This record gives sequence, structure tokens and C-alpha cells, in this order.
Amino acid sequence: MVFAMSRQMSLALFLCVVAVGLSPSQTQAEDSGLYTLGKYTAYARHCGHHSLAKELQSRYGDLEDFKTGQRRNDLQMYDSVRLACGKLEDVLEDFLEKVRAEGAK
Repeated sequence: MVFAMSRQMSLALFLCVVAVGLSPSQTQAEDSGLYTLGKYTAYARHCGHHSLAKELQSRYGDLEDFKTGQRRNDLQMYDSVRLACGKLEDVLEDFLEKVRAEGAK
């Protein structure tokens, strides 16, 4: 009986290790381009660039890395966060222009 319990525990431990090894890590998500887009979308909302944020949300909002980037970088609870809002707007506009051009092809 002790051997059977030990065997079950070993199997459970093995399955836990495999599950952790197969799951994407936090650093993988943060290296993702979709995570970065989600982060920039959260920043755009904070800067008041709602039309840009809305377009990004409509294009990528269903993707998990995008949602994670938004959630982890939501600045709505902070009043005095200084961001380069003009530069952010320019970068997102350039990105969306390229995406729109690709979609038109």
C-alpha cells in the first residue's frame, strides 16, 4: 500500500512538472508583440487616444497576450503618470497605417 501511494504521488508530481513546463511563462508573454500592443493600448487609453485604443482593441482584443498586456499595464488608477503621449500616438498611428495597408492588399 505504501508503494502504491508513493507511486501515485510520483505520478502526480511528474504531471505537475510537465504542466508547468508546458505552460507559457510570464517572460514569454512579455516578449510577445501582442503583449506590447496590449501595453501600448493601455497607455493610449491613459493618454486619451481612445480612437486608437478602440481600433487596437477591435483588431487584437480577443488574443490572450494582448489582454495580458492591457491588464498588467492599466494606468487608470493613477493620476500622475507621465508618458510621452505624443510619441505614443505617432507610433500607434504608423503601426495601424501599415496594418490597414496590409489589409487592403
